[in-house]
Amino acid sequence: DNVINLRKEYYEESSKYTMLGYSITDYKWLDKIDYKDNILVVMEGLTMYLSKDEIQELLSNINNKFNRVYLIFDAYTKKGVKLSKIKNPVNKMNAKIKYGIDNYDDFLLLNSNLKHINTHLIKKDNNNLKGITKFIFNNLVLIYYVE
Repeated sequence: DNVINLRKEYYEESSKYTMLGYSITDYKWLDKIDYKDNILVVMEGLTMYLSKDEIQELLSNINNKFNRVYLIFDAYTKKGVKLSKIKNPVNKMNAKIKYGIDNYDDFLLLNSNLKHINTHLIKKDNNNLKGITKFIFNNLVLIYYVE
């Protein structure tokens, strides 16, 4: 709730924009959305913390709820997941990086209703990170999908 309250200081909710204070794996949030078509779900900084099974369950629940949904998410590569065990800023918070993909086909295999729209690689010039942290984050992949 603290995150939602902070966001409300910067973003105004409307009938087309709602902030929900639920864990992504607590599927009650799906019942709070009345629309069935053209839903945008932004999963920023999320997929790498979920297991493959958790992502499959999430995608299945989203797929069962909506007719047409667009997913925008960022993901570690498989090598990035391995390297994050050595050094990563989130390690200080006892967070565990679990999942990575090397190309969009890896993610498409999680749900047969997914279709790839576009992929963007994060460029080295876009950040000021250093060392292994820079390598890990430079190998993140930002992918857009639609069901």
